[in-house]
Amino acid sequence: MYNLISLGLTVLAIVVMIPLLILLGQAIAAILPFQQEETVVGTTRASVAVIIPAHDEALSIAETVSNVREQMSGCDRIIVVADNCLDDTAAIARNSGAEVVIREDPNNIGKGYALDAGIRHLAQTGPRGVVIILDADCLFGPDALAILTSACKRYQVPIQALNLQIAKVIAVSSEGRNARVIEFAWRIQCSLRKIGYMRLGLPCQLMGTGMAFPWNLLVCQSLATGHITEDIKLSVDLALLGSPARFCPQAVVTSEMPPSMKGRHDQRKRWIHGYLSTARVYIPKLFREAFRRGDVSIFALACDLVVPPLSILIMCCGVALGASLLWYISTGVVTPFLLSIFDNIVLACFLTIAWFYCGRGLIGWRELMVAPQHLRTVGRIFISYIVGEQSTWTRAERKK
Repeated sequence: MYNLISLGLTVLAIVVMIPLLILLGQAIAAILPFQQEETVVGTTRASVAVIIPAHDEALSIAETVSNVREQMSGCDRIIVVADNCLDDTAAIARNSGAEVVIREDPNNIGKGYALDAGIRHLAQTGPRGVVIILDADCLFGPDALAILTSACKRYQVPIQALNLQIAKVIAVSSEGRNARVIEFAWRIQCSLRKIGYMRLGLPCQLMGTGMAFPWNLLVCQSLATGHITEDIKLSVDLALLGSPARFCPQAVVTSEMPPSMKGRHDQRKRWIHGYLSTARVYIPKLFREAFRRGDVSIFALACDLVVPPLSILIMCCGVALGASLLWYISTGVVTPFLLSIFDNIVLACFLTIAWFYCGRGLIGWRELMVAPQHLRTVGRIFISYIVGEQSTWTRAERKK
């Protein structure tokens, strides 16, 4: 029993170490002075169709359609899929200048089904060279549509824009500080880690919005699914077909974080449960295929998927350190404790780089005071997944 506990603590420290080293490698790659490849927007580009899946988006759909139309040209098309809507989403989108596909199927709910309806509509009415998927609460940054289209046409693979989610809540309140902690974690996921991989010439995971696809690649995919993280699933499926996604930080897409604590909690629960369910199935498959094919891109994507949400990783570091310290005090066995100390040093180095890279001006001592509350919330979400209370697809709360 004595040896089993020591072995278990050692294994725990090593298991935690693996994603930490991946994170640190991504962070170091992001800050090294590599020359960044520029995406050139040509005078001529492929024709584009922008598909916007929308479920009860009457409050935001007009602004999103208007934003997209400002960047369209020639024979570009914008298609809003009004999916099981109970409000005026379809009418507002049509009046704003979009083509509208109305989908009524309450038995099959999820973003994947809406995207499938949009693709089938395009196939019937005239496809375009590039298809861009944009969430109904997102806005393109300057020239984002043209940059995504040019990159997609050039590389003929999926292209992922820089997806920034902004917390527009009162920063001095406890709720506002909590939102800033979440925004910091989001910047790490969507900016720091992806730029690190990009500079190493490695692929990225898709983020569900701000995604551009060659038509011939996307039309062959089975999108009709209620999977709560359909973007990760699509990333893996395309990588296994030899078309891993590329990151394009020059194209920026922005959205607002849910304004309430409950909305942010529901969003995190969906993301975490979706990640855990996807990782459980696809990590072994990706590693198996990477070694079978000798494919570095698939191996890199598998390593990226190994990294759990940062809050879960921080909690694992704390648990490993505390347990190994108690074991060292009671038995004198030092190996698990030393490994856990190394884990926490790596974590501290990563967080320091992350703060300098994308947290200054956002995270300070006041925000750190609410971090334990954030970790407790994530811990409950993680436990709810373990005991079988798994999240289903739900519409994220929008700005009011």
